Amino acid sequence: MSTVSILGCGWLGFELALILLEKENYIIKASTTTIEKTALLEKQNIIPFLINSNNLEIHDYILNDFLDCTILIIAVPPKKENKHYLTFLKQIMCHHNIPKIKQIIFISSTSVYPEDEKNYTENELIREENSSKKIVYKAEQILKNHVILRCAGLMGYDRIAGKYFANKILKDKNAPVNYVHRDDVIAAIQLIIKKEIRNNIYNLCCAKHPTKEEVYLSNVTKYGFEKPLFEGSEKEKERLIDGSKITRELGYEYIYHNPIDFI
Repeated sequence: MSTVSILGCGWLGFELALILLEKENYIIKASTTTIEKTALLEKQNIIPFLINSNNLEIHDYILNDFLDCTILIIAVPPKKENKHYLTFLKQIMCHHNIPKIKQIIFISSTSVYPEDEKNYTENELIREENSSKKIVYKAEQILKNHVILRCAGLMGYDRIAGKYFANKILKDKNAPVNYVHRDDVIAAIQLIIKKEIRNNIYNLCCAKHPTKEEVYLSNVTKYGFEKPLFEGSEKEKERLIDGSKITRELGYEYIYHNPIDFI
């Protein structure tokens, strides 16, 4: 039986762990930063490991065990307060177990692309100086010989676009959104594992790009929270993420094609 280690068992990683455990029958190891969550993981038959990317003093026996796996999924997002993030990723990728791992999948972000108005595909030439989020660019360089999934804005379930902007004044109402549902990210990971993809980059993003106002007001109607207040009506910059490569190359069919249909 194959073992999947998920580094970062948060909003995406925990649900991914549950689905891989239930549908694929893998042995699942997952990292968490809190002792309290280890009990939750154990209750779900997930083997927990206390690993904090902001603490570089990780005991060798912990990494030796955690990285003894068939598939490694890295789902630890960079945070401003985590000054050790890149060093932590290097520490993981330099571990002596890494060459033995069959597949390594890094959950990245489309924020790696520049802010210019254009349609971004995986063929875009990105450099540190033009990346809109340099830490994501540097992280991708550490994982460049493995699978990189560049996720657009991750939404779905309790993450509802516009919910936390109720009654606030917002700009850019006509800006097209780039979103992807969590279900699609998890399904794409499952497909990549099944097809044994080992070295590629894929954007994950809905084909439809409604405006921010359209999505937010649709959610106001759907969920009943107070609507944001938009100002300005000028045409906004069309910075679009093309998520079609995974469909062309791997035959992946998105579950959600339009953010307005998210649940």
